[in-house]
Amino acid sequence: MNGDTFKIENGTALKGYPREERSPEVFKWPSTEIQREEHKLFTANAHFLLENREKIFADSRMFLAPVNVMSGAAYVGALVKPIVGTYLEWWLRRGQEELAYFISGSPLSGANVSKAIAKDGSLVPLKAPFSNLLNEFNQAHKRYLEERKRFDAYTLYEVIRRLKG
Repeated sequence: MNGDTFKIENGTALKGYPREERSPEVFKWPSTEIQREEHKLFTANAHFLLENREKIFADSRMFLAPVNVMSGAAYVGALVKPIVGTYLEWWLRRGQEELAYFISGSPLSGANVSKAIAKDGSLVPLKAPFSNLLNEFNQAHKRYLEERKRFDAYTLYEVIRRLKG
């Protein structure tokens, strides 16, 4: 594999489109208002994204698109910013109809206010031990950190717009 490709979990090699400069900025969070708007956009389209996973798994700019929905844990703070591709990989591994998307709670007490997106688009509580959810989330979303710095990505809005034509 050359320096402009990377392999995703399903074995597909994606061609990356280099950024002008390597950017740690991709991990910074936008304003609260933008996060709120993107939260609505993501939860309204999560099942649509899953249905279109093959198209996303074939385009690195869709795969690497950041999702500005901030998860976190007490004593830890905000977790790494997720991307569309790692959500899809995580959802496929979990194999559940309700799509986990927001993780929040305490690793010490196990208190958990995490959420998933039901097929009808409603938000439902995640009924799993918080430590398991925290570990799953971290393992899923810490992948491709270097690729995210190196390669260009669409916004979530652009991904949905392109998929819907």
